[in-house]
Amino acid sequence: YFEYGTTTAYGMQTSSASAGGGTAGVAVQQPLTGLAASTTYDYRLLAVSAGGTVHGNNATFTTTTTPAPTATTSAATAVTSSAATLNGSVNPEGVPTTYYFQYGTTAAYGSKTASQPAGSATTAQSVAASVGGLGASTTYHYRLVAASAGGTVVGADLTFTTSKLPVPVLATGGATGVT
Repeated sequence: YFEYGTTTAYGMQTSSASAGGGTAGVAVQQPLTGLAASTTYDYRLLAVSAGGTVHGNNATFTTTTTPAPTATTSAATAVTSSAATLNGSVNPEGVPTTYYFQYGTTAAYGSKTASQPAGSATTAQSVAASVGGLGASTTYHYRLVAASAGGTVVGADLTFTTSKLPVPVLATGGATGVT
């Protein structure tokens, strides 16, 4: 098994695995999970047999920085005089990620949708949010925002314009009861 940790006191170890009973050296490996980003770890191999325990030399490795997600803003759909669906895609880069959309009548936005989980996939995931209470015949700016332990990123600013209020439909009927 391996002992590992952020110091030579180690503190953690992998599960034991059999190296067999031969006399030749055997290459071994154990996957590690739950490591912190941008952290140097010390580790060593331990071999245990009826003859005793042998400790390998200390070695180190450094984990990489947690990658930031990517956010791509896409065209709005289902635009009416008072509502729209904002679209985009988020690549969580393997890290649990959330997203929301900022929107408003200027690029200062002023409003945002509720934060939603985007998962922790390693490929782009389509995301969307519906917004309502919009003004008719109004241009709105919006962008996608994604956040994870790797950082917060924003997609491009896009715009859409809500439609005009529907014109009332009138129908003049024939006069009745004329005397």
